[in-house]
Amino acid sequence: MKPVVTLTLNPSIDGSSEAEAVRPIRKVRTSNERYEPVLTIHSAAYNTFNVI
Repeated sequence: MKPVVTLTLNPSIDGSSEAEAVRPIRKVRTSNERYEPVLTIHSAAYNTFNVI
């Protein structure tokens, strides 16, 4: 029997920002917000690759 090969694409958007300090308060002020597209590829052999 031949092995079955699958490839799953998972497109997403990665969001990041900067903060001067993170404290346990109600709000954390951030700056320099960035949103970048990311394509994650999952294979049947449980390998994961991020393609930016």
